[in-house]
This record gives sequence, C-alpha cells and structure tokens, in this order.
Amino acid sequence: SDFASSTIKIKGYGANRTIDFESSGSYLQRTAINVAAGTVEIDGISITKLADNGNAVKALNVSGGTVTYKNSSVHDNRGNVGASIWISGGNLELRNVTVENVGSGSGTGGAGALNISGSSTVNCYDCIFTDVYGVTCGAINIGAGGSLTMQDSSILRGKSSSAGGGITNMGTLSLKNVSIKDCVTGSAASWATNKGSGIYHSGSQLSLENVTISGC
Repeated sequence: SDFASSTIKIKGYGANRTIDFESSGSYLQRTAINVAAGTVEIDGISITKLADNGNAVKALNVSGGTVTYKNSSVHDNRGNVGASIWISGGNLELRNVTVENVGSGSGTGGAGALNISGSSTVNCYDCIFTDVYGVTCGAINIGAGGSLTMQDSSILRGKSSSAGGGITNMGTLSLKNVSIKDCVTGSAASWATNKGSGIYHSGSQLSLENVTISGC
C-alpha cells in the first residue's frame, strides 16, 4: 500500500488484524506500507513474514508526512539490510508497538527493528523490541540528523555483529524509563571486548533518565 497525500486512517476492528506475507511456505519480498506525504494513522494492524535476501525489508517505510503506528506488532521478518520500520523523512510516532524476531542479514548496515535516517523524528512510547539482530547495529539505528525520543519502553536480546546491540546513535537520542537488557555485539568470543553492547553513541546528543542497562 502506498500513501502519498491526504489524511488516512487504517484500523483493524475487533481483534487485531495481521497482514501475513507468507505464500506457499515462502516469505514474500516487498514493502508492506509506504508513506511519502500526508497524515496517516495505522491502528491495530500487524505485519509479518516479509523477506528479501538482496535488499531492505520495510514493513513500514516513511519518507515524508506524519505517521502514527499504534497497538500493533511487526514480527518474523528477514532482510539483507534491516527488516522492519524505516523512516528517512517526516515524523513517526510509535505507541504500544512490539517488534519481535526480526533480523538484518549480511548487508552493509541497518538495524533489525527501527532505522532512522535523514532529518526525521521518531517518538516511541510503550514499545517493546525483542529478539532482533542486525549487521552494524542490533535493534535501533539512528543516523546523523535523525532523532529518537523513547519513553516507557524496552529493548531485549538485541544483537549486532559490530557495535550497538541495543541502540546505535549517530544523531539525537533521548531515553526515559527505558530498559535495555541482554544485548550483545560480535561473536560469543568477542562479547567481552566489543563496545556498546547496550548503547553505542557517536552522535550529537544523548539524554538518559531512569535508564537500566543489564546483561549487556
């Protein structure tokens, strides 16, 4: 689905609705929801079983506009460069969203759960990122110029082959009431010496309030 203008609301009525991209035992290769402009609210729509061995998998891709994604989950996706939520422009609010069992393969970059690039802003409330892995970063990647504010949320069992098993920040990061637990970087033999298993910060701003990092 592509949205390029106007104001649109998508809601899963009754029990939460799931968009499942499995076909004949294989995961389909595609972007599920693409927003380029306008105001879009997505409520109660979960996305699962996307895969692409050559490129990024984007369950939700935001390149402009204002998007709210809430009361939903993204799970069991596989991509070569990132596997879940991407924003390269505009504003995104995540509220009560779970991203689970997603991973980035052998590509050059991208986090498993959330990738923020360009002059984009993400606000994240009451979210859980669990069992996610990536190449250059595990759960969340914030590029230069990007901004993430996260509150009342948790990151569990994020894994990266280099730095930032939980979060890699090259931009602006603000965390309040956040738990980062059991995140690792590199192979098992190098976990003790690799840097930033919980948070790897090389950005412009970092603010931490009531943040717990354990098992990292």
